[in-house]
Amino acid sequence: MNIELNNCLTEARMVLSCKNSDASVKIADALAAGRFVVVCEGPALCRSTDALAGSRRSHQADFATRAEADAAVLAAYGDFATYCGDERYYVLPELPRVVAPVAPVEDDGVPF
Repeated sequence: MNIELNNCLTEARMVLSCKNSDASVKIADALAAGRFVVVCEGPALCRSTDALAGSRRSHQADFATRAEADAAVLAAYGDFATYCGDERYYVLPELPRVVAPVAPVEDDGVPF
C-alpha cells in the first residue's frame, strides 16, 4: 500500500477512535442514569481508500423504559431492527440471557 493511502487509513482510524470514545461516554452516562439506550453499530470505512477502518458505535436515543426503546427501534427500522444492511440496532442494557438446562444424554453403552 502506498504511504499516502496508508496515512489516510491511519487518520480514519484515529477519527473513528475519537468518535467511538464520545459515543461510549454518552452511552455510559445514559445507562448510569437508568435509561435504556438505542445503539447503532456498523462498519466504518476510510473516506479516501474505502478500506475498513473499524467498527463504529453511536448513541441513537435513550428512553425511560425498555418497552419505549424497543417500540422506537421497531417503528424506525421495522423488520430490519436487528440487522439493517451492515448496521445493527440494539437496546442497552441487554436482556439477561436465559440458558435452558440440557438433559444428560444416555450413551446406550457406546464406548466413545
